Amino acid sequence: MAKKIAVAFQTCDRFHYTKTTVESFIRLNDLRHFDIYYGDDASTDMQVHKFMKRKGVKTAIVNKERRGCGWTCATMLRRVAELSNADYLLYVQNDCETKRPIPVDMVHKVFNSYPHIGIFRLFGVWKDGDVAKRKAVTEHKGDPKKRKMSWIPLEIKGVEEELEFGKAHWMFLPSIIKTELALKWLKSARTERQMYVSQWNSDPDVLTVRSKGKNFLSHLGPKEDRTPGFVS
Repeated sequence: MAKKIAVAFQTCDRFHYTKTTVESFIRLNDLRHFDIYYGDDASTDMQVHKFMKRKGVKTAIVNKERRGCGWTCATMLRRVAELSNADYLLYVQNDCETKRPIPVDMVHKVFNSYPHIGIFRLFGVWKDGDVAKRKAVTEHKGDPKKRKMSWIPLEIKGVEEELEFGKAHWMFLPSIIKTELALKWLKSARTERQMYVSQWNSDPDVLTVRSKGKNFLSHLGPKEDRTPGFVS
């Protein structure tokens, strides 16, 4: 029996992005593989809650006041893990458009074949799609020495996708992660910096895999278009 994946959409205003994020995911994926939730950081535009209800997305948390990306991410994921009892968590911020279906079978093969791989990143080389605009982050943000990531080709029997693996952080990028790892790293972390450091210090041998081909998800909007009233 395939292991369960719980999706956690993190929202905070910018409804036009939220709508694209959720609708593209629903349109391109077989939803039988997913249990879908959202956590909201005190959006002032109430459209988001009505929209999520219409789409059948379940509520994990709704902050009454702005708590920031780090706190909301950690609290939402702990709650989603509790509600869903899922084996894996798929974290998505509300500015990521699904470009091709989540490769559920491939994810299971990767995790089952290589126990040291705990994260399947859904960005490829590029953050903004398949063009040379902005590369996905090139260093592990928890590494005190800020060393560049090294990606190594990965071959798995029965998988045609060109994959590579490396030591890379998980937080705030669209990724599928083993729930047990996420809960371990989020146990005491509440800020963005604490999350990066917790991953680096707790499990230095855990690896991330990504595709060298087209992104599964791609970032929406320009870099300058941040959440209004952004709290780190």
